[in-house]
Amino acid sequence: MKALLKARTLRNTLISAAAASAMTLPLLSSATMAHTTNSDVRVSYEKTELASPGGQKACTRD
Repeated sequence: MKALLKARTLRNTLISAAAASAMTLPLLSSATMAHTTNSDVRVSYEKTELASPGGQKACTRD
């Protein structure tokens, strides 16, 4: 009888933990998403910069 009671208690504890996790996880992920910011990046260039070999070399990444 004690083993059955222990099994039920363990099962109920696991179900409660799973339910709490299922309810908490979406809240945490939405809070993380709310803190992200979108930033605009402006890129400017002139066609003449890429016309010369020196300008091409300056614009390439290593």
